[in-house]
Amino acid sequence: MQDKFQIAALLREIGRLLTVKGDNPFKAQAYERGARALENLDDNLDALVKGSRLTEIAGIGTALASIIEEIYRTGECWMLQQLRDELPPGAVELSEVPGLSLKKIIALHDALGIESIQDLKTACQEGLVKNIKGFGQKSQAKLVKDIEKLETHEERTLLHRAMDEAERVLQHLRAAPELLKADIAGSLRRRKETVRTIRVVAASEEPKAVLDQFLRVPTLIHTSELGENCCVANLANGLRAQLNVVPPAQYISALHGLTGSCNISLNFKS
Repeated sequence: MQDKFQIAALLREIGRLLTVKGDNPFKAQAYERGARALENLDDNLDALVKGSRLTEIAGIGTALASIIEEIYRTGECWMLQQLRDELPPGAVELSEVPGLSLKKIIALHDALGIESIQDLKTACQEGLVKNIKGFGQKSQAKLVKDIEKLETHEERTLLHRAMDEAERVLQHLRAAPELLKADIAGSLRRRKETVRTIRVVAASEEPKAVLDQFLRVPTLIHTSELGENCCVANLANGLRAQLNVVPPAQYISALHGLTGSCNISLNFKS
């Protein structure tokens, strides 16, 4: 059986794949609404599934309820598998690059096996993309600039919206039994009017398990840094999220260090 966060992650993947494919936008939005509804669900999901009562949840109709039940019982979904088969690996992540259409994503995958933004950046730096039909020297140079803009994204989000997203991240992390405690740090904890990065400090004796749980956050679309005790990733709404996992004895000092007006970065362990 899958928990509500695991199901929400798969619903969001369906929605994003539908968007990349160019399907009806209202259909894709329905999966996003369904994911949010599950994340905010207070009722017992098992009881709702067994009682065929999923449609009692606001925003979930008969078709979506059927998909949720299939994922809950089997961990799989025919629709998601079909979309994954139709689209090249990494299509959702690569679609974040401006001007990169599905046709071009398929061409990049077929020619160079590109499955991520990092793959694309490396191929551009090696001068391989310009030789693919439909691209060229100018297109290759533009892709490099667009990727660099994504990597240095400076978009800021209003406090209340960032707080809502941070609470969803925390709620997801707290489903990991290896997590002892976790809380928000950084500018969000200081209640700055706008926020660019959600920083979370977690205490655990098993950092890998907590990091694995973080990597399953439904809104996570791209990981930019990953070490033994820390991860930085981009979220679908433009925010970045950084998780530092420390031993319980270091939790308070880490929380303080990453919340001060001049945040102290905890070193990554390679």
